[in-house]
Parts: sequence; structure tokens; C-alpha cells
Amino acid sequence: MPIREQLRVLKENGHRLWLDDFGSGYSSLSMFSRYPFDLVKFDMDLLRRLDENNGANRIILRAMIGAAREMGVHTLAEGMETEEQRQFLLECGCDLAQGYLFHKPEALDAMLYRRRNGQTVRPCETREERDRFIRKWTEKDP
Repeated sequence: MPIREQLRVLKENGHRLWLDDFGSGYSSLSMFSRYPFDLVKFDMDLLRRLDENNGANRIILRAMIGAAREMGVHTLAEGMETEEQRQFLLECGCDLAQGYLFHKPEALDAMLYRRRNGQTVRPCETREERDRFIRKWTEKDP
């Protein structure tokens, strides 16, 4: 069974399809139109090198986020470390972001230990951000 058919069957069975690390290696813009992805996850290198080469990645990332939105595909940017990057992604209309600005990776044992000892475990996003994403995800168009 061709990959396109396999992906269609997965979607019909309620699975959501994410394209990971887009913008690195041999990824192609035609991936958006060929396969029924629900979300594209942009490679962290695009955000980390936002201002190199006269801001080329700003232009590229803004265009890819716009193209994804036009096609009804949600977006997630990896590697957000600064408030400036966060503001840029918000201005571009990126749906989600992940990175050290929110929290550095932590072992599950360490989180459970802190929780058991009454220490706070920082949430991954604010309640408002989570609610906004849930509303967007359940709308027909992002």
C-alpha cells in the first residue's frame, strides 16, 4: 500500500499526522500538498539562526507559517529560547512553540520528586495558551 494511502487510513481512524523537523535535511515544500498533515513542526535550526544571512530565516519561516495556515495545517516551532523569538512567532501566527524559554528538559524522576516534596512543577503552557490552541485545533480552519 502506498504511503499516501497508509496516511489516509490513519487519518480516517482518528490519528493526527505531524511532519517533524521540517526545514532541515531534504524537506520539501511539496510535502504540504502531497500528504494530509495536520501539523508541521519546524526544525529548531530555523529559529536559532533567525537573524543570520540578513534575516533569511525570518523570511523563510514567516512564509512557511503563512503557507501552512493557508492550507489548513497547524504549526509548531522548535527551539524557542528568547522572548524575541516568541514575539516573532506570535506575529507570524505560529500556533505552538517549544523550547527552553518555557522550560529545560527534565527527567521524569526529578519532576516526580519535586512534586512529592511540595515543590512546583512548572506547566508547559499557560491555561490561556492551552485553551487557545484547543479552540484552534477543533475549528475547521486554523
